[in-house]
Amino acid sequence: MKTVLFLIEDGPYRCDHRVRREAASLRSQGLSVLVVAPVENDGLLEETLDGGVEIFGFRRSSNGRGLGGLLSEYASSLLQIGARVAQLHKSRGFDVIHASNPPDLLWLVAAPYVALGKPFVFDMHDPVPEIFEERFRDSPARVLMPLVKLAEQASVRLASRVVVANGGLRRIAVERCGKAEGLVSVVGNGPDLTRFGAVTPSEEVRGLGDKVVGYLGNMNPQDGLDHFVEMMRIIRQDRGRADVGFLLVGTGSSFEETQASIERQGLSENTWMTGRLEADAFLPLLSGVDLCVQPDPPTDLNHLLTMTKTMEYMALGKPVVAYPLWETRRVFEGVCRLARNETPDGLADAVLDLLDDPQAMSELGLRGRSLVESRLCWAHRESTLLKVYRDLLPGTIMQPSVEADCTSA
Repeated sequence: MKTVLFLIEDGPYRCDHRVRREAASLRSQGLSVLVVAPVENDGLLEETLDGGVEIFGFRRSSNGRGLGGLLSEYASSLLQIGARVAQLHKSRGFDVIHASNPPDLLWLVAAPYVALGKPFVFDMHDPVPEIFEERFRDSPARVLMPLVKLAEQASVRLASRVVVANGGLRRIAVERCGKAEGLVSVVGNGPDLTRFGAVTPSEEVRGLGDKVVGYLGNMNPQDGLDHFVEMMRIIRQDRGRADVGFLLVGTGSSFEETQASIERQGLSENTWMTGRLEADAFLPLLSGVDLCVQPDPPTDLNHLLTMTKTMEYMALGKPVVAYPLWETRRVFEGVCRLARNETPDGLADAVLDLLDDPQAMSELGLRGRSLVESRLCWAHRESTLLKVYRDLLPGTIMQPSVEADCTSA
């Protein structure tokens, strides 16, 4: 049996929905799948999930503030990932290494095994130089930008195959990093509707307000939580809408700052920040909100990204409000409500317009769910991933594990 080894640094396997879908698809085709990933708090260091995917964890240092904390985290993670991989190579063996970003540093772990002839798949989730530029725009750390770009190029150029989340990232891999077009494949994100869909709403969430607005996802500087909080303030204080509650699910380096800002501005009442939750825990919560917001602001980074959270909102049948980012317009225009201007005030207007128009909310929710079912769910995405692995592992029979019909959620 052929074995694929996934490497993750950015967060636990349980919470990385893209990697979980990829790993489960390969496992369903008869491959052995191993994963090295961080675990949080009292998480198990070794467990088996998703039909036989074996997870080998390590304790990642907490997200420190600033560049120093980030570099300390990465150094600790790389040492632990490298040790885990060496142990697995000796005890189990593997045929392919599949590493996802951010950061663009896991090629350092993969390189010795590439030298031994192992194929390396680089899974580009995000453009890391743009993330670095956004996060450290006004910091002396910007002098490290040439190294950040070199790390991206090394990841792409060392890889036997590159898989990316959308066409914009494909252009980066080909044009900026010099990878041959035939070696870069778009494997889009998209919910697995056999596992991800609306469930019985949480009564606790419904108790937050007559209308409840939700957020799901990472909470880092580029994710627009400052815009979300300012939108909350405008809705509650400037527009006098005490009937609107807010649910925020997720964590990241901006979590504590976001929480403090909510408290400082007197917005804590009828607001619930849950922290990071697995899907089984957050699905009842998100199922209880009336609409969801994609607050990612208009930056060079965010214009390039197809937001996974937006597809997940739509998979739950929730109407979505977002800024008119380039990629958001390309994929979602007509099935979500785009703010009239790129400010929290514009987000607040769009949210309140929808909350006060139940018919429009219902129609947008249905359109979004239909788009996910017909084009964006994982059943329409996994065939490209499987083709990559047919090329890497000749003689391994790989066919889509489900038909391109996701309506069975």
